[in-house]
Parts: sequence; structure tokens; C-alpha cells
Amino acid sequence: MNLRQFSSYKILYHIPTILEILSGKNPFPVSCEIDPSNYCNHSCEWCYFVESRESHLTSIPREILLRVVEELAKGGTKAITFTGGGEPLLNEATLPAIEKASAHGIKTGLVSNGALLDKEKCEFVVKHCSFVRFSVDAGSSNTFEAIHRPKNPKTDNFDKIMQNLSYLVEAKKRIEKEMPIGIGFIVHPKNYEEIYLAAELFKKIGADYFQLRPVFSPDNTLSMTEVWLKATEFIDKSLNLNDTSYQVLPIQRRFDEIMSAKRRYSQCLIHSLLAVVGADARLYLCSMFRGNEKFMLGDLRKESFKDIWNGGQRKLAIQSIDLNKCPSCRYAVYNEIMDYLDEGKVFKEQFHVDFL
Repeated sequence: MNLRQFSSYKILYHIPTILEILSGKNPFPVSCEIDPSNYCNHSCEWCYFVESRESHLTSIPREILLRVVEELAKGGTKAITFTGGGEPLLNEATLPAIEKASAHGIKTGLVSNGALLDKEKCEFVVKHCSFVRFSVDAGSSNTFEAIHRPKNPKTDNFDKIMQNLSYLVEAKKRIEKEMPIGIGFIVHPKNYEEIYLAAELFKKIGADYFQLRPVFSPDNTLSMTEVWLKATEFIDKSLNLNDTSYQVLPIQRRFDEIMSAKRRYSQCLIHSLLAVVGADARLYLCSMFRGNEKFMLGDLRKESFKDIWNGGQRKLAIQSIDLNKCPSCRYAVYNEIMDYLDEGKVFKEQFHVDFL
């Protein structure tokens, strides 16, 4: 498995688009995150979107979701991740939208808790997606139920998700497709002791990678340092499982970003490369601000994606960005690179760019 797919430096493949943006142009985004629904069959303890779900449960209507995919294809967007917010497969239009995107040559990814798939759907997903990642966050049924808190544990449980993971692996082998199947694991006080147990289990089933990230607590009620340091022993042990077909991937930079108040960039520019469509069919400036009216760019029920992307409301939202008030950003490295290139337009000689 090629680990470059997890590197922030992949943004360098889009230098021509970045230079367009830095010159004042407004190309369509390279990538788009879509939350088809904010309904969820689980109630994870750390979920960042519980409050917005409780106040406004909704899903993107089928006709709008399919239209947005069409618009993104015409605009030249290269990839769409169907994620949440909620569980994307609770919107019945998600699989047709994935199929439509795939038919237009757009690469698609699915981030799911994995409970709503079955053998037939797993085959469909493997045929049409470029990657699939299950958010499991546990190595045992008891821990899974304690932290994911499925609403119907008799039919939606750890064993069911492991079965669906097996279906995905079987379909991938049968179709002979290079499609990474990953497991997401949020490191939390209630699950960190199961890191090795989980890593070993998912390798045995046939996943391609096991991604570890620290839990994000916006109100700082959890000590990230304490949790992550306690987890280190289990992470280090899990790294011994790495081989050519399976990788344990602790995302250390996410811990660094959460813990550091320093930003090594002077402006946010990543929003020009990555669009975010919320479950309420509105376009948002950033994935961290889904549901925040201040960063709402427009309503896809009323306007086209193109009109919103080029519209005045988006310009106002961009102007209102205050980095001092932004939460921890998973796109920090992207912003550092874009900011460096932007400064280089003016200070090229001082940067000594030709001395490599």
C-alpha cells in the first residue's frame, strides 16, 4: 500500500490550481466533502455534531445530491468524499450519488460506521469507490457498545460491522481492485488499551490500514496529552504488525495540531481547494463550521453550486476568517504550503528559491 495517500504533501500535485487561486482566480474545488445526512444510527461519545443534529435533523434531497455531483463533474472537481455529520448511508441517495460520480470519472470515498452495509452493497462500494474507511474505534464488542452507543445494538453491533468488513475484503479480492479499505480509530480514554487488540483483529480480517487519531475535545474537557501518551505503548506495539499489505498509521500531526496554539501560516487558503456540503444542503466554508450560519456560503436548494462558489456571500465569509478563533485544523500543513507559495510571489528573491 502506498502511504503517500496520507501525506499532506499531496497538495503539491495541484500546484497549477493553487497558482490560479493565488493569482485571484476562482477555479472549482479539487475535492468536495459531502454529508448526505446528519441522521446517525450511533451516538458516539465524542461526536462533534451531536448538538447540530439534535437541533436540525436532515438529509440532502436526492435530486439536489445528484445535481451537485453533476455540477462538480462539469466544473472539474476530481474527488468527492461522502461522510458525516451523520451516517452517510442513512440517505438512500448516497449510493446512487456515488455511482453517478464514478460514471463521470470523479474519484469517490466513503467514510461510514459500516453497520448499514450488506454483502451486495459491499460489492457495489468496491466497484465504485476509490477508498472506504470504517469508523470503529474499538477492538471488542463491549467497548464498541460503550463508546459508539448504537441505537439498535441487536442488529447494529460490532460483530455485524466485522462481517461487513469481511464482505468488503472478499469483494475487493474477487473484483481484483486496488482500493484501500481502512479502519479509523479515535484514541479516547475508554479505548486506548484496545489499540493493539484492534490493530491485530483488523489485520486478520484483511483491512489495508489502521488509522489512529487523538480524540478532539473542543471544550478541552479531555487531556489530549495524557490520553495520547498513555496510548503510545499500545501504538508502538501495533507498529510491529506493519508489513507490505497492512499499515498501522498513527497520525501524530493531528495530536501536534490539537496541542499547539501556534499557526505557521498567516491566512487560510485551503477552503479554495476543498468544498464542504452539509446535510442541510448548504455549502460551508470549512468542515469544522458545518451548521454555523456565519460560514454558510449559500443554499443549494435555492442556488446552483457554481453560483454559490462564485457568489458574494462566500467572499464575505472568507473575509471574516479569524485564525485566532479557528479550532485545531487538520489542514494546517496544506495552509502552510499555500501560504509559503503566496508569499513567494512577492518575496521570491529573499526566499532564495533556486538554491535547492
